Amino acid sequence: MNTNENVVVMSPQYTKAMQLDRHIKVHAQMAQASLYEVCKGLKEMRDGKLYAELGYQNFAEYCENEVGIKRRQAYDYISVAEKFSENFVHSSAQIGIKKLALLAKLSESDRKQIQQEADIESATVKELKEKIKGLKRQHSLELDDQKDQYEKKLQELEQERENISVKYHFNKQAHRRELDEAKKKSESLTAHIKELEKQIQELEERPIEYMQSTAELEEIERLKSELQQAKEREQAVKAEAERMQDASDETVAESAQQIEELQAKIAELESKPSVSGAVSTKELFKPYFQSCMQSINLMVEYIAKHKQDSDFAFLVSKAEQTAEAIKNQLQSLKNQSE
Repeated sequence: MNTNENVVVMSPQYTKAMQLDRHIKVHAQMAQASLYEVCKGLKEMRDGKLYAELGYQNFAEYCENEVGIKRRQAYDYISVAEKFSENFVHSSAQIGIKKLALLAKLSESDRKQIQQEADIESATVKELKEKIKGLKRQHSLELDDQKDQYEKKLQELEQERENISVKYHFNKQAHRRELDEAKKKSESLTAHIKELEKQIQELEERPIEYMQSTAELEEIERLKSELQQAKEREQAVKAEAERMQDASDETVAESAQQIEELQAKIAELESKPSVSGAVSTKELFKPYFQSCMQSINLMVEYIAKHKQDSDFAFLVSKAEQTAEAIKNQLQSLKNQSE
């Protein structure tokens, strides 16, 4: 009986294939294990400037002469060591240093998104670069939109602050004029009361023989009645003046608080970092200019509504003083810059 009937005879080519497969796998594992050591070693050589000990003036010379790579390639290795853990590099070494270096330039969230959307291992370096560029374009659009929202909100807050400031200013002026008028009425009534009291006193102090006529007695009663009415009006005017003063103080305090809150909000927005590069001076100035023009228009409209008032000339003069003050300050700035 032949006992070798079930023995499989391996061909020389099959044997060679098996040996080569084991050889490739062993060295692939060695390459994966050694990649991180190369990355970490180059980083340590650069950071510690140890290349000088070997007679090189800079890191680039050392890389080209001793390792056989360009400085840019060396920094790809270093970026991998700086960004990834040893375990990650070991598990991802098969994708190559170029892809790892590309991934190292991304944030953790972007890297995870790229890994979810693309097959990193099978993708070429060019394809991975295009995928990353697409992601950056998407971020750029999102950040530009966020920047526009910030600038729009900032402009709205600036305008709101200007409106409150203008309203506060004119309300304060109006309350002051109303209060002055109330004080004048009170002073006039006080003087009238004193005059009535004087007249009544003179009539009452006349000798009895001169006060026989009914007309004179009626005049005294009329003056007393008028005196009482004047005192009541004086009390009403004083009460109204106190009410207006309280209202004015309340308006001032409310406006001041609103302005303070808006200034805090504006400062918070201005402190946010630029989301898509530096914003130009012109872009930053634009909302201030627009707010200023809107405030000027608001002030002129207010003055136009009071053409027939006695305070029209006063309002115009104040507006002219404002314009002159701005002109003088700008001229001073120009002189300082020359």
